[in-house]
Amino acid sequence: MSLSSIAVQFEHLRAEHEQRVEVNVTSAYKLDSKQKTKLANALKKRLNREISITTQVDKSLIGGVILRAGDTVIDGSVRGRLNRLSEALTA
Repeated sequence: MSLSSIAVQFEHLRAEHEQRVEVNVTSAYKLDSKQKTKLANALKKRLNREISITTQVDKSLIGGVILRAGDTVIDGSVRGRLNRLSEALTA
């Protein structure tokens, strides 16, 4: 086991112990601090954990956000909705 994999595992276990989760938010546009706070509070209620948010911008989403928290992915983007609609229409 390499030192880097030990460090990754340690951070994962520490986050579990501290009841904290890292959430990666990809949005079509840059989020302001008020939007980040509102999102963090909603996620804190839903996941019952402290939330640490990192954000990135992907204009191809058209609108909305994609949330990644561990193994959980919530796709609320316009692009994702259009893809699901396309799949439903061609099925």
